[in-house]
Amino acid sequence: MATRREHWRVHVTRWTKSGLKAEEYGTKHGVNPRTLVYWKWRLGKEEAKAERGHAPKRARVRSQFIEVRASVQERFELELQGGRRLIVPATFDAEALSRLIGTLERRA
Repeated sequence: MATRREHWRVHVTRWTKSGLKAEEYGTKHGVNPRTLVYWKWRLGKEEAKAERGHAPKRARVRSQFIEVRASVQERFELELQGGRRLIVPATFDAEALSRLIGTLERRA
């Protein structure tokens, strides 16, 4: 079974080769033209990042963090620049964590 990304990659490729407008292709193939345009943009963005040597968004967290990984102990470990490490339980309060990270980034 194809993933959503593969499904839309096929439609975007066919649409691009067809020379049809998004509305025409969508009507002919039963897909939403706005969704088709969105996936063309999204896939193009991912390909451009890959060409520049960037990993896909889901593989890397970008900010001032170096690495984020979930551990077996149901927690997240964030390694910050400068070698600092922040360990967060999986049941963290998002607002409190946001405030903490903001404070750490201001002090960096």
